[in-house]
Amino acid sequence: MLHEERFVQAIMDHEELMHDLRRVRSLELSQCYIGAGYVRNYIWDLLHGC
Repeated sequence: MLHEERFVQAIMDHEELMHDLRRVRSLELSQCYIGAGYVRNYIWDLLHGC
């Protein structure tokens, strides 16, 4: 499995993160963001067994 595929699958498996991403998209705001640290910290913890 490619790194990108693993990354995408890890995000999709995280129910709370997916809920938040869907919520932001559903707001249909011209400028609405989820901080990169939210995703980065989750992936970091996953990779390092935290």
